[in-house]
Amino acid sequence: MAKIGAEAVPEIGGLAHVKGLTLRAFEVVDARARGHRAHTAMHAVVRG
Repeated sequence: MAKIGAEAVPEIGGLAHVKGLTLRAFEVVDARARGHRAHTAMHAVVRG
């Protein structure tokens, strides 16, 4: 999970790694909740 994000953008490093883990976490939440709250929160993180 973490390796995929790190290997995809090694030049960016830490920031991309943290962002990747955050997005993955929101994907899990969205999958479990299957609601608009988690989906909206995920987009908020992407934009911010």
